[in-house]
Amino acid sequence: MTAILERRESESLWGRFCNWITSTENRLYIGWFGVLMIPTLLTATSVFIIAFIAACEVWKEIKFEFQAMDTL
Repeated sequence: MTAILERRESESLWGRFCNWITSTENRLYIGWFGVLMIPTLLTATSVFIIAFIAACEVWKEIKFEFQAMDTL
């Protein structure tokens, strides 16, 4: 039985990352657009949620002002 040993050149971390991103053999194809889109969507979603929660204080102030105007 003969074993054939193939010597692979050590590929840089960046090269392995590029091959993984652009590989169509992955179950989920990310691609270069996904590299930009996924972090952008995560950031936008988290900022939207934080802003929505922080807006509760604004609505309380508006409600308070309307109640004050009703007493006039």
